[in-house]
Amino acid sequence: MNAGTYEFASLNEQALVQVQQLETDLDAVILAMSKETTALPPQKLCPSMAALHEHDLKRVQTLEQQTRTLLLVCKGEC
Repeated sequence: MNAGTYEFASLNEQALVQVQQLETDLDAVILAMSKETTALPPQKLCPSMAALHEHDLKRVQTLEQQTRTLLLVCKGEC
């Protein structure tokens, strides 16, 4: 293998580690949401709980987008 191949393999490994960390973070957020929220819609929760729910939802969406982006980059380079 040449130096470029090793560099690509290293970048691919870094992307994989980032995806795995994002998946772990996403699992933690989902678990926290399931423990901290109820079956009620956000507008029925107290304001602080609704804000927490909204914050968690946005974080989940951000993590999903980052994961998709990393996977597309990896797929394009593999």
